[in-house]
Amino acid sequence: SNTSAAATTVGAPFTAILEAASVGFDFNPQVASAADATVRVDRIRVVSGNRTNLRLVPNTGALVDGDANTPGSQNDGPLTYAQGDPRFGTAPRVVAAAYTNNVATASPSGTINYGIDITTGNLVTQGRPDRDGTGPDVAVSPNTGQLFTVGALGVTVGNRTSFDIGAGSSNNALIVNNVQLSSVNLSTGRATVLGNVEVPNGTQLTGLAIVPSAT
Repeated sequence: SNTSAAATTVGAPFTAILEAASVGFDFNPQVASAADATVRVDRIRVVSGNRTNLRLVPNTGALVDGDANTPGSQNDGPLTYAQGDPRFGTAPRVVAAAYTNNVATASPSGTINYGIDITTGNLVTQGRPDRDGTGPDVAVSPNTGQLFTVGALGVTVGNRTSFDIGAGSSNNALIVNNVQLSSVNLSTGRATVLGNVEVPNGTQLTGLAIVPSAT
C-alpha cells in the first residue's frame, strides 16, 4: 500500500536462487499486440546480481516458465553481455531493472528493459528493439538475458542501487544509491546528480518507485 506501507503477500513462494543483497524488478503491463488490446504482456521482470533473470505473474506471484521444452519451470536466460558488445565476456551484476512505456496500453515503440550493471557502472538494455526494421539490428527479447551497453553512468552504484522509469511517454529515469538521487539519460547512460534524499541519520534507501501521475 502506498498510503499505509503495509505489504500483502501475493500467492505462494516461488523457487529461485537470488542474490539477496542485489535484486531488481519492474512491471511490464503493456499490451502485447496493438491489434488486440485484450492480449497483455503483464509480467514482472526480476533480475539479480548472480545473473538470475526471470518473470512472475503479478496476480499470483507464479514463476513464468522460460523454457517450455524442459520439464518443470525454468528461469529465463542468464544475464550475459551479447557477442559484439564492448563488455562481451564480462560477468555482469545487474541489480536494478526498469521498463520504458510501462503503461497498460499499446505503444507504437513498445517497451525497452533497462538495467544497472554495478560491475561496469553502466546503464544497459536487457534485450533490444529492432531500431530501424532493416539490416542486422534485429529485435532481441529480454527473456534471452542478452545485455547491450548504453553507456557509463558516471555515479557511484552498488548492491543497494535502485532505478525506475516514470510511466507514460516521458520516460524520465531516476536512480538512487544510498541517499544520492540522480536522473539518467536513457540515450547515453549518463547520470546527473540531483542531490541527497533527506532521511533519518543512518538510513539507507533500498528501493525507488516513481508514482504515476493522476492523468
